[in-house]
Amino acid sequence: MAVVGSHIWWPLWSPPKDWSPRGVVLLVASPSCRAKAFLTTPLLKRTESVALLCPEIQDAPGMDVSYALLTWLPFASARRLERIGAWDAATFQSFGSVFPDRFRYFHGKEVGVASNADDRPLFFQREDGQFDGTNYRMLETLARWLNFSFSFTADPLWGERDANGTWTGILGYLHRGERDLVLNYITLTPERVEDFDISVTYHSEGFGIMLKVPPPLPSWQNLVFPFTTELWIAVGVGTVVVGIFFHFYNRRFVKSFSSNFLTILQTVPDNWSVRCFLCLWLFLSWILAVSYTCNLIAVLTVPVYPRRSRPIQQLAHTKPRMCMVDYGEFVPEALATSTDATLSALGAKMDLVPIVEPLPYMGEEGCIALVLAGTHAHTETYAYMEIMYSNLGHGADVYSLKKQLYEGNLAFVFKKGTPWRYKFNLGIQSMVESGLVEKWYKELMSEFEKKNIEVTEPEDGGVSQLQPLSVAHLQGPFFIVLIGLVASFLALTDRRENRGTVSLFETEASLTAPSSSSSSPSSSSSSSSSPSPHSARMTLQLTNAPRQVLRRSRDRYS
Repeated sequence: MAVVGSHIWWPLWSPPKDWSPRGVVLLVASPSCRAKAFLTTPLLKRTESVALLCPEIQDAPGMDVSYALLTWLPFASARRLERIGAWDAATFQSFGSVFPDRFRYFHGKEVGVASNADDRPLFFQREDGQFDGTNYRMLETLARWLNFSFSFTADPLWGERDANGTWTGILGYLHRGERDLVLNYITLTPERVEDFDISVTYHSEGFGIMLKVPPPLPSWQNLVFPFTTELWIAVGVGTVVVGIFFHFYNRRFVKSFSSNFLTILQTVPDNWSVRCFLCLWLFLSWILAVSYTCNLIAVLTVPVYPRRSRPIQQLAHTKPRMCMVDYGEFVPEALATSTDATLSALGAKMDLVPIVEPLPYMGEEGCIALVLAGTHAHTETYAYMEIMYSNLGHGADVYSLKKQLYEGNLAFVFKKGTPWRYKFNLGIQSMVESGLVEKWYKELMSEFEKKNIEVTEPEDGGVSQLQPLSVAHLQGPFFIVLIGLVASFLALTDRRENRGTVSLFETEASLTAPSSSSSSPSSSSSSSSSPSPHSARMTLQLTNAPRQVLRRSRDRYS
């Protein structure tokens, strides 16, 4: 509250830049009340609630001076100076009674909006020339409620502040006072909060990062894809355990491993512990075989891709560079000057592409080409980037990281000192709490998704075409068959080289050595000089036999 005379006090016509009081009451202590001059000063123009106590001239001398409470309706079409009533302390006891809502209606005022009409799904222009978007629907709702109209001024630049404090782009229109409101995707930064008035927030979103989908893994690796690494390790460990079991089981029963194994598979073992073990082993083997077969059928017909998701920390220190259109957003500078090692690394490899207005997406096509080439990662507002890649037919070629950069709250931006901002805040908050903003956002996103889904109609009138298996699908089995053939050929070659004829002398000596050790020297010399007929027959039978068979025959003979 201030007491003024007939002259306008300097804080009224030259107030400090950051001084925007919620309410001001002026008491005129002069017979001459210049109500309009006081209520239209720069300070009161940007004040939400104003009131003026003007003395009323009394007809009879000696009577107490009475005051009239006045206010100013800036958007009224006819009488803007409104008399609230004669001052009475008993009547005006609350804030609302002294300061009535002077922006309850805008009386058809035209609100100037600076915007970029390519900001899906918040604000964009359809093919028929009509504007639409979540923010546009919010603005239309507010216009019907408050009775105002609006016009647009387009600019592709968001705007940034230079060293002199001057803003460019759509924010420059607000800073110069040429427009009243900015409708686009605007996040809150210290510079923007300092130079503009910000509404309540209505949505939370950040800047997404789009990468190219890596090529499918080679088809010959399909054989290992049905099971995870952990399951393959478990199968390997189980195989080793079963092998060790059969080893000790073979040592207990004097039989060869192959004959013992075949006997187990053909007949029921007498040992109950062996029965239980084999029952469990065969059951698990059956489960693994069925599971592997079912998963292999799916893997053979569906391409398998490497793991897509990667943390931002990994992206900062890997090959892909960053790309963004230079339209005045704060992200490139924020990344470059960040104290976080990961963010500063992303900023160090940021490449900015210029705006190209004739193109549909004003230069975003440059970053898209770099992403499809696999050399860059594209950063842009999350929803807009998802829609853009889908519209251009590249939705299946790229993927976005779950983690977003600088995720924050979105808000409308007003020029500094907008006194009717609180009315927009009430309307925006009501639409958020009622779920209208979320409903409109989801509707528009669903519309873009449905519009860009490619539906392929089958040629035979509704019957889906099955995809036959090709050689490309079966690269893995053929690769294993080839390895098996090569291994078999090498084993056969080695066997033929090791097959030979054992001399009669070596065979006779190896077979008669045990008996000679237990006999007398005289018998030893006689047997060595004249071999028995049975020994000769054995020598002839063992000619050209494998060494393993010779060893077994020698043991039996001994």
